[in-house]
Amino acid sequence: MQNAGGDDDLLEWYPSQVKGPVDDEVQEADLISTIEFNENGELLAVGDKGGRIVIFQREQQTKTSPRRHEYNVYITFHSHEPEFDYLKSLEIEEKINQIRWLKRKNPAHFLLSTNGNSNLKNFRYNYKTVKLWKISEKTKRAEGFNLRDDNGIIRSTDSITNLRIPVIKPMELMVEATPKRVFSNAHTYHINSISLNSDQETFLSADDLRINLWHAESVGFSTNPTGSNSDITFGMVSVFIYKIKSNLIFVCLLSHLLTGSYHNLFKITSRVTRKDAIFESSREQAIRPRQLLKAKKVTPSARRNRRDEINSDSLEFSKKILHCAYHPTDNIIAIATAHNLFTYVAKDSSSLSS
Repeated sequence: MQNAGGDDDLLEWYPSQVKGPVDDEVQEADLISTIEFNENGELLAVGDKGGRIVIFQREQQTKTSPRRHEYNVYITFHSHEPEFDYLKSLEIEEKINQIRWLKRKNPAHFLLSTNGNSNLKNFRYNYKTVKLWKISEKTKRAEGFNLRDDNGIIRSTDSITNLRIPVIKPMELMVEATPKRVFSNAHTYHINSISLNSDQETFLSADDLRINLWHAESVGFSTNPTGSNSDITFGMVSVFIYKIKSNLIFVCLLSHLLTGSYHNLFKITSRVTRKDAIFESSREQAIRPRQLLKAKKVTPSARRNRRDEINSDSLEFSKKILHCAYHPTDNIIAIATAHNLFTYVAKDSSSLSS
């Protein structure tokens, strides 16, 4: 990510967009469960508890208009469906637990997704799968076939009087999501994380008792039993580290850190100066994109007439930010509340436009 304001100063932020329903009373299937930028930040994937993945695409720059920071819907598809294992009497949830993008090698995009938990009466039991999806665009189609018409209906051989050569014609842009591979039957317990290797071909998936190593081109896997762990990741030199109960191995080379909290608050901290600022995600601010976000202060002695102060006793713990993502190259952040997606852009980012 870029450091627009320098390491000595915290960035100033403007609201850019808000996605999602206005009404707070939404169905559980619409609750956001994960968000993830792709490698260059042009796409933003959002998963929910209903098994859906919505991919937003950053608005492109044209000759007549500068680059904007808005994201529009690119494609929506169902990654996982609710299932029932009759052998084990398990109800398998469709919740999207994690999304990981593969680096782009051709015109198509590829991503990995995992589904949610399973319930066995009052006993928590997990049975998960990892899916590899291909996201591709179609702008041309073939027409003029001999054995079928353009609608795909088989033609009678009596009606074929001459040999035709199919031709390629342009068509309206169509974006497709195609499942390429399903990695299953490898985890009995909750999959805590998936992590891609630097080769973009192998990846790890970890539950409470084991780590599995997969290859994107094969459904076979190798497993390595470990102590209890909850999070793993590949390092920059293809070595993975994992979080255990007692400590966490953590390396951070970014200039700023982003964390979420209760009351729909999020904190941005400078890694160098250790200064931080707390902001609140709300629709009232998001509908005013040119207004600078004001930092909040949580204190037990907050004054009622101070809009920048929040009394610690009045925090709404039902409102919380569980998912956030930082753009890999620009100072753009995505914040997910229960059912709304907010995007913010730093003041000094290029082409701040209305």
